[in-house]
Amino acid sequence: FNAVNQNKLGMTLDLEAKEGREKFLDLVRISDIVVENFSLRVLKNLNLEFQTLLNVNPSLIMLRMPGYGTFGEYSLFPANGSCIELMTGIPSLLNYSPELSSIMHTDVIAGNLGLAAILTGLFSKSHSGKGQLIDLSQQETALSFFGDLLSVGDPQQLIENGSPEMSPHGAFKCAGNNSWIAIAIRNEEDWQTFCHVTENRAWLKRKEFSNLINRLQNKVLLHEAINNWSKKLEADEIETLLQSASIPAIKIASISDLKENFHLKYRSVFKEISRNQEEKDYFINTPFIVNNHRIINSQKSPEFGQHNYHILTSILGLNEHEIEILYTNQITGNHIK
Repeated sequence: FNAVNQNKLGMTLDLEAKEGREKFLDLVRISDIVVENFSLRVLKNLNLEFQTLLNVNPSLIMLRMPGYGTFGEYSLFPANGSCIELMTGIPSLLNYSPELSSIMHTDVIAGNLGLAAILTGLFSKSHSGKGQLIDLSQQETALSFFGDLLSVGDPQQLIENGSPEMSPHGAFKCAGNNSWIAIAIRNEEDWQTFCHVTENRAWLKRKEFSNLINRLQNKVLLHEAINNWSKKLEADEIETLLQSASIPAIKIASISDLKENFHLKYRSVFKEISRNQEEKDYFINTPFIVNNHRIINSQKSPEFGQHNYHILTSILGLNEHEIEILYTNQITGNHIK
């Protein structure tokens, strides 16, 4: 929440109350876009579906993004990232281990495709002047990336970190807690060099490792041998050793590593935000640079109802007395009831 809601205003409104609903419609009246991803019943129960909003703003672009779309057998199902992931086939690509990827792919995919849909709607509006209702199924956004698999069916064999054309190819344990190095041997020249620079020349004499086919067929034995060597050394040490010999290798970074990474620091990728006197959070700045200038996310994510007063006064034009009534009647507030 804190990472993706920087530079946003936060307001609370009781949409079940008449006064709260009116203030929401006042915001809609002066807005270009409304985005929602409630379960399908919510806006219907509040009588705030697209046609109602369109009546107060005929040029409104509205993006609705429930888990499974606005119609169909699953449309009334509530959803979150993990639920939707299970409905997209992603766990089968991981051979059901672990059961969930823990990444919540659809959160990222749906958000980005939702933005693309909004921009398309705004482009259409610039020509027609008319509003647009966009029905975005989060399940379908993930499926749109699986075209090849939908055509040929489930993959017959998972290669994990391996490669059918390179061996060894994978992640190998290093000294330290949960430290790993990724190594890719592209050809026989790489293999010869690898064995020499690591001082494991005996591997060159083993028939099981004598060529690519043998190394692929004896992957378990090969990886066991490499792990027995690599686990005694630091990942940084192996990275330097192999890269200096033109062997593709790189330390697999942890989140802690990334925060101290000299390349990312040099590019001003991260920034530190103090949430209070004791706690500091790290967030990523906008991940692109325009005309040699990185757009810096300067405002932390809003606390509950943090910008009520600003929105009600500067945007909706209410006076102090009107705002006091809204607080008294619990239409808005800074605390959860």
